[in-house]
Amino acid sequence: MSCFSCPTSSPQQPGSPTSHLPEADHDEINKSLRPIQVSAANIPTAVRVYSTIQSLIQRERINTPDLLVITELKPHVGTQLWQKFEQLESPALRKSFDPNTGHFTIKMPTPLHNCALIWFQDARDKWIEAGLLTTAEKRMMKAQVADTITLTRGVYANCRKEPDVHVNVHGLNLPTLCFEIGYSESKPLLESDMRRLLIGGQGDITAVILIKWYKRRAGVAGTIELWRLDNNGNPLKEQDEAIFPVPSSPQPPIKVTRKMLFGNALLPGRPPLDIFSFSLDDLRIEARIAMAKQSLFPL
Repeated sequence: MSCFSCPTSSPQQPGSPTSHLPEADHDEINKSLRPIQVSAANIPTAVRVYSTIQSLIQRERINTPDLLVITELKPHVGTQLWQKFEQLESPALRKSFDPNTGHFTIKMPTPLHNCALIWFQDARDKWIEAGLLTTAEKRMMKAQVADTITLTRGVYANCRKEPDVHVNVHGLNLPTLCFEIGYSESKPLLESDMRRLLIGGQGDITAVILIKWYKRRAGVAGTIELWRLDNNGNPLKEQDEAIFPVPSSPQPPIKVTRKMLFGNALLPGRPPLDIFSFSLDDLRIEARIAMAKQSLFPL
């Protein structure tokens, strides 16, 4: 769920073994995944926008992608549309609205989106078993989906966002760690999500993990990236790994620190630089289970 135009510079793109993966090819199977998109420039009310969205979903039901994008939406109409979705639609939907660009996006999550939550929970259980987390820290930290984040500072002030997964810590207004997952959502739009969260969070959101799935005739490919802010407040890609196809050489896990997990709520005396790892093999296990539910299989 993303803004199509962003007021900040493009994120850094260091070379990596996974950067060559194509965003799209000419397979018909990929064409069916392109997001549904509609302009609201000539639709004056939230009721009519909502009706248009419902009609589009019904028409595209056979090959419905998981992302719907409304462009050129007036700020007050976007606010009313958000309220309408809150009242009438499933809380499983994940919404995003940027009044600066007029883009309102609706993600309809699949098992491939949702397996990231299970992956985080499994990693947390291992941290507890290893003695990395105390009972107090465990109680402080909750992973959630579909909760609304309202950014209040900087160029992304007044943006609303529901990350695919976000880690909330008691006492903090914003999550510390967010996960954004793309299936029909393109890599540039995922990166837009990341910029908005990191820059709009102004350091309170310490890191964003991007997972991008690529559907191909032969199966599903996938990549994962860890982003954080550098010392100048710009997004920095810290890790970039392949999920599928599985690389032949060993890979490091995705790593965050205790400070990244707990942010400004870090308990006194707890080592801020302790490493917390997310196993890519564990992610592959959950992804395979999720793919089977969608009649998919990995490359």
